[in-house]
Amino acid sequence: MEGLLASGGPRANPSPTDSDGPTVEVSTDAVSTTARAQAAPYAEEVPGENGKAETQQGASEDLQLTLISSEVAHPFKPSQSLPDMQGSDTQSTITCVPDAEFSPSVQWIMDKADEKQAFQGGFAVDVLSNPATPGKWMNFLSVRMKPPVHAPLPPQDEAMRLLEVFFSAHNRFFPLYDYPSFMLLAQQEFAGQPDKRVGWWASLNAALAVGIRLQNPADTSRESSAQAWGYMHNALSVLPELTMRSDDLLSAQALLCMAVFTRGNGEPPSSAMLVSSALRLLQIMGLRQGKPSTERDPVIARQSNRTFWFAYMLDTENTMVSNLPLLQDPSTLNIELPAEESPDGLGTIPLEDGTGQFNLFRAMSELSVIAAKAFQALYAPNVRQRPETEIVKTMLDLEQQLEEWKAAIDIDFQPEYEINTADPYLRHYILVLHFQYYTCLSNIHFAALTLRRSTGDTSCQNQIISSRAIYSSCARAMVRMTRNVAVDIPAFVWRILCYPILASMALFVGIREDPTAPRALTDAALLGSWTSLLSKMKDHDSGSVGQIRRLLLELERLSREVVNQAQSTSKGNKCTGTYMFCLSQVQEAYSISTLD
Repeated sequence: MEGLLASGGPRANPSPTDSDGPTVEVSTDAVSTTARAQAAPYAEEVPGENGKAETQQGASEDLQLTLISSEVAHPFKPSQSLPDMQGSDTQSTITCVPDAEFSPSVQWIMDKADEKQAFQGGFAVDVLSNPATPGKWMNFLSVRMKPPVHAPLPPQDEAMRLLEVFFSAHNRFFPLYDYPSFMLLAQQEFAGQPDKRVGWWASLNAALAVGIRLQNPADTSRESSAQAWGYMHNALSVLPELTMRSDDLLSAQALLCMAVFTRGNGEPPSSAMLVSSALRLLQIMGLRQGKPSTERDPVIARQSNRTFWFAYMLDTENTMVSNLPLLQDPSTLNIELPAEESPDGLGTIPLEDGTGQFNLFRAMSELSVIAAKAFQALYAPNVRQRPETEIVKTMLDLEQQLEEWKAAIDIDFQPEYEINTADPYLRHYILVLHFQYYTCLSNIHFAALTLRRSTGDTSCQNQIISSRAIYSSCARAMVRMTRNVAVDIPAFVWRILCYPILASMALFVGIREDPTAPRALTDAALLGSWTSLLSKMKDHDSGSVGQIRRLLLELERLSREVVNQAQSTSKGNKCTGTYMFCLSQVQEAYSISTLD
């Protein structure tokens, strides 16, 4: 990790120190003359204390420019207020620059900068030409102060190949980016005309990192992982700018692409943080409040819609598996679902018989809405205050919506049916769809298990029994589905690992509560059955994989002990009962014969 952070690249700006290479001396007189000439036409007049017009000329308080004595007397006040900065709660104050020469504070910054000529020239042109304009400061700071580069970009041919992997293995099913627009920006990047937006820099590096993880399934070497993390660190280096200073669609897309990488790396908390930032940014942009205007570019409108729904389904998934609160209330959602017929074919899967296509992206968006409604209606803090009959009715309504959703899917892709496809990427995403279906169904019925069993309502008692059976059935189905996971692509394993782990815990709890149940022993065997999936991965006895594998084996061992102990006790009780019955019969017969 430290080696990655210490590595540099074409864009790297090594941390300068006083012992760095020779310093380039720049004549301050030349810069002063240029700055004075450029700043004069843009000087603004402000009212003075005596009602006379005074000239305002200054810079941001961030650089703390101080007054410098000059031969000409200047009527400026040391500090004057600027108009409100965009996105700021307070007004910025500026100190005036009566002379164009740089103050010691600015001179110190220039001495610490690597590219002094570029810094000084940019400062004079971008800032001093109109210091009272907030945009000048934003442009200067964002363009001149480049983020550190932890891994240099690969050659153009290699980069284009990795991007093609990203688009064919992920973006084809979950259309986060528009392919022509993205590849055009990539060509400009390698042609020496890069897009200056931090969202583009983060998107490019995150896409390269995901592409590495999805290429060559057998390549899981340390070099490959280090390369992917190097590009991810490039994207993470601009995370503050993405979350605090950006308000464009590309920044939200970059955050979501970074979340895809972290989720495939077995880091759900990091992924949840990135998804929440992206969804908040999209909400600030107003994408949840209706369809885009018809005057907008249709490509941008389609991208905006898809980006929002991708963020929404990731946020809902975090809620389902981690019990995190929803960031987007489904009751306030007012945006159209993705188009049923994709204009560019992204997000859809052609049927094998050629009769149509299955819109995977829209189906997962619809499922996310149902799952969000279930969480909001059954697990909100005030739900326990509602009558239990009303809770049961809500459960049945949600289950009906879920079954209608399943019935609308082509039978080849419905849960409970085998996945028949040779495409490993398609198989994986269909598997994710099935996992989310069973998780949503189990979450709906788990609400019944929290009801009071002392209620006299027969319908509630029957629902508790039925829901327990469905809940256990969903857990068994998710554990069995691990047989379809492509173990040669570690990112796929980490992507779905949370589902069978939660299912295994549910089975273990069920065994502990009722070890004499007819399926208790088979459920215990299921707990250890999918450890073979982890055994096929590299380094399966070390790291996180080894910990999870040992946990599952321990759960299986404990479950078998509980079941065997319960069965032994049951057999002992049965034998004791038979013996006592026979003894009573003998005693009764003996007493009758004695009386005779």
